[in-house]
Amino acid sequence: MIRPSKVVPILRATLLALCPLAVFSQVPVPLSFEVASIKPSMMLAPRDQSITSTGIVYTNVTLVDCIEAAWGVRRYQISGPEWLRSDKYDIIAKAGGVASKTQLMLMLRALLADRFGLTVHRETKDRAIYVLVLGKDGPRFQAAGSSYGTGSTFVEGGMAFRRMSMAGFADYLAGLDAIDRPVLDRTGLNGEFDFTLRLFEARPDMTGFDKKFAMKGAEHIFTDLQEQLGLKLDSIKAPVEILVIDHAEKIPSSN
Repeated sequence: MIRPSKVVPILRATLLALCPLAVFSQVPVPLSFEVASIKPSMMLAPRDQSITSTGIVYTNVTLVDCIEAAWGVRRYQISGPEWLRSDKYDIIAKAGGVASKTQLMLMLRALLADRFGLTVHRETKDRAIYVLVLGKDGPRFQAAGSSYGTGSTFVEGGMAFRRMSMAGFADYLAGLDAIDRPVLDRTGLNGEFDFTLRLFEARPDMTGFDKKFAMKGAEHIFTDLQEQLGLKLDSIKAPVEILVIDHAEKIPSSN
C-alpha cells in the first residue's frame, strides 16, 4: 500500500514523464535579459531594430526608438529632452530562453530603467492632431476590387494600397515623419479602397530601405494627398495620451 505522503511525488513524477513539454512550457521566462550590451553607436549604418525569439539586436538607435518599441507608442506621444532623439546606441540583449515579442519589450523596459535610469509616467494633454477629410473634388479613388489581395506594396515612387480602409490609411499617415501626429479619419467613407500614392522620385538604384526612408519623409504629403487622392489633412486640437520622460541618463551604466 502506498502511503499518502508519497502520492504527490509519484503523481508529479508521472506527469513529468508523460507531459515533459507541457510542464516545461509553464516555466516563466524572467522579464529581464540574461545578458545585455549597450554602447554609444559609432556606425554610419542605417537604424535597425531586429528581434528574434531569444533577444534583440538594435543598431544605431535613439532612446526614443527604444521607448517607442518598448511601450508601443508613437514618436509624437513621447515628451522629453531633445537628446533622446539624437544620441545613438547599439544594443545587443539576450533572454534566458525563448520569449514572445511582448515579453521582450517588457525586458527592454527593464533594461532601459537599469542602464539609463529611465523613469516615465503617462498623462493626457491637448495637442495638435490632424483629421483626414475629403477635399473639394474628392475622393479620387475607387472601392476595392474583389480580385486584389490586402496590404501595401512599393510601386514606382510610392505605395499601392489594396483593400485599405480610411481608418487604416489615417493610421498609416500618422507614422510618416512629415506628419508625426495622430491622424483621425473624418472622411465619412466606409468600406475598403484601392489606390496608389506616389511621394518620391524613384531611381533605378534605390534599395528597399531607400524607398522606405523616402516614403517616411514624404515632404510633399499634404499637396500629394489633395492632388492624387482628393483628400486633405486639417489641424485641430484634441486630447492625446503622452508618455513623459521624467529622467534618463545620456551615458548608460557599465555592461
